[in-house]
Amino acid sequence: VNGRTYRIMAWLPEGAVAGKQYPALYVLDGNFYFGTATDAAARMSFSNSIAPLIVVGIGYPAQGQRQLWTERSYDLT
Repeated sequence: VNGRTYRIMAWLPEGAVAGKQYPALYVLDGNFYFGTATDAAARMSFSNSIAPLIVVGIGYPAQGQRQLWTERSYDLT
């Protein structure tokens, strides 16, 4: 819609079964928070605090911190 390119990251729960449907958690600012979200999802799923889910991170294909901060600022402020 806006003509910009984004980096999409996906994480599946351990033991995910092909064809089975899972809830999804979409994480904006994926370059910064995708790892944290996947770690939390894995730990909470393992302890049965939440059902297994797919984590989708939406970030930027930035080359270097300066470009990443520029892209991030454009979308999030």
